[in-house]
Amino acid sequence: MEMTETSASGLEAELFADIVRVAGKQHLGLSLRVVERADAGLRTMIVTGHRGAAGYQPGRSWPELFRRHLQGGYFD
Repeated sequence: MEMTETSASGLEAELFADIVRVAGKQHLGLSLRVVERADAGLRTMIVTGHRGAAGYQPGRSWPELFRRHLQGGYFD
């Protein structure tokens, strides 16, 4: 059961970049990648930075959770 890393879809990548820009956190050098396990239907979006990393399940709630993490200083 192999995990593979893929790029985020255009919409996910765009939303990620917009959230970082609006929060004024470009200086953190955050990146987004997607890890998938196709046989189990699992997909996780991973945001990494110099100070931490977090995984988010795709769906409507991940942008809000990511915003809260940025505002709360999780990646600072």
